[in-house]
Amino acid sequence: LHWHAHPIRNLVFSAAGLLFSGGEEGTVVTWTPGSARPSFIPRVCSVIVGLCVSADGSRLFVAGKDNAIRFVETTQRTIQATITGLALAGSVSLYHLESAARFGIVFDPRSQQLLLNTTSHLGQLQLYDPARDAGAGLLGDSRTDVSKTWWKDKKGSFRVDFARLSANGEWLFVAQRWADAEGAELSLLLVWKRQPSGEWELFASVESPHRALITAMAAHPRRNELATADRSGLVKVWELVEVGSERDNNEAVSTDRRHTWSCTYQSNLCEEAVRSLAYSQDGSVLAVAHNQTVSLFDSTSREGLVVLPCPSSLTPVDPLPPSHAQIKTIAFFQNSSLLLCVTECHFFVWDTVARQIVWMVAAPVACAAANSDLFAEKSLFAVAVRSAAPPAPMDVETVETVETSAKEAAKPSKSKKSKKESKKSEKESKSQKASSGSQAGKDAKEAPQPAEPIAARASREADAVLIFDPSSSVPVVSVKLTTKVLAMTWGRESIQEGRRMCLYCLTERGEVVKFVEGEAEKVPVRSQETKRASAFDEVFEVDKVEELASEMRVKENYSRGAEEL
Repeated sequence: LHWHAHPIRNLVFSAAGLLFSGGEEGTVVTWTPGSARPSFIPRVCSVIVGLCVSADGSRLFVAGKDNAIRFVETTQRTIQATITGLALAGSVSLYHLESAARFGIVFDPRSQQLLLNTTSHLGQLQLYDPARDAGAGLLGDSRTDVSKTWWKDKKGSFRVDFARLSANGEWLFVAQRWADAEGAELSLLLVWKRQPSGEWELFASVESPHRALITAMAAHPRRNELATADRSGLVKVWELVEVGSERDNNEAVSTDRRHTWSCTYQSNLCEEAVRSLAYSQDGSVLAVAHNQTVSLFDSTSREGLVVLPCPSSLTPVDPLPPSHAQIKTIAFFQNSSLLLCVTECHFFVWDTVARQIVWMVAAPVACAAANSDLFAEKSLFAVAVRSAAPPAPMDVETVETVETSAKEAAKPSKSKKSKKESKKSEKESKSQKASSGSQAGKDAKEAPQPAEPIAARASREADAVLIFDPSSSVPVVSVKLTTKVLAMTWGRESIQEGRRMCLYCLTERGEVVKFVEGEAEKVPVRSQETKRASAFDEVFEVDKVEELASEMRVKENYSRGAEEL
């Protein structure tokens, strides 16, 4: 039986004798006994990692690499239901998880959901509901390009590099690209519009918005405007324009007949790659960060205002390469001229009006996020700082696993203890080996310890999450985690939960950790005497329903007895 061009992950038989197979193609193949021609259930998921069939063979349970279980009706060949979790948790490779986490996390205040990248290489985003700890859907087309002749001949995959929400929550901008082993071949800028029902619908797409790789995106807080930048230093501004107007360059393919998105301004400031973009809270200033400088522009006239150079003391710590001192994130704060700048070994706050640094901290930074997009009353920002946990005390067994000589020397002594009832000659030979092994173990302990493996050292790495007020270098909150943080974002809880500000952190374990500020304010509830009973209360309060039912039965029995008399 031949059909799969890629490795088969699972095989399962049904009670009726049907054989189901699945693998990297994401297609369930059904094989019928006595026939070499299979039937297919296509596009079930990206990669099938598990199959289970019901007793009667009518339902098939498919586990995907996206950490979801789908209930497939085999007779109708349709997906009836899906149970989804955090898609990144299904990644078995830390490299793929870290690559997907470079996209970051986007918080949607309208739906109270998080937008995260997936490791399926299909260019999709997952809508994740942290309150229910379940996926709310996937955004994007389920498309891929694999070879049907040789499983090692993988042509490429789709990747999502950036996503930004507009301040009003109406637009979602996604930078997507097709990448292969030689580099990016095709880049796309997708513009999604939120429908009245709350679902996202593709509004416009721009093919090859930049010739180089897009490295930064920022949405204007007051108007329909998006700024993008690439590795060559080119900055573009996209705006919502009328179709056929002078500002329409016919770059986008729009599903709307009246409006589309078009590039209205572009400028190549220098040949250095743009590291980050940020708008001020009133939208009047656009900040463009290069390797060691931050340029401020008037967002309306596009004129340059000032160039802020990094301090000369900004050097890497623990001797890191010079690239670690390059700016990677900038962010403005609410109703303030302060600008946050983050490198891999420093983070500091800049006063853009006074053109001086307010304060600076040297620390190995994993990621950072400011709450400027929430329009909060109090400005805060969080930083995940890399820190190595103290090495665990090494006992005899641990030394044996690290040091080969001690490990080999300990084997005879263990066999001697485990075989006490053996012959006398074997005991004497083992005792001699044990004595020589113990001497080798002493020599190994006295010798200088070998360098610790990188994998063992990375397994003990952890992060500390520090939350700062931009006016002070003393952290407001400090939380030590037992794992590394890959990305973070700020959010707000719903009205029912108290509208508390919270911080979401994506860790290397493939989980989302939530930090909440303070205690929620208790909403005053009216007493039982003044509270009005409604039909909603009567229906959903079980005790009250049973009480009313018993009263009705008593009245009915009483009325029947009265009629008989």
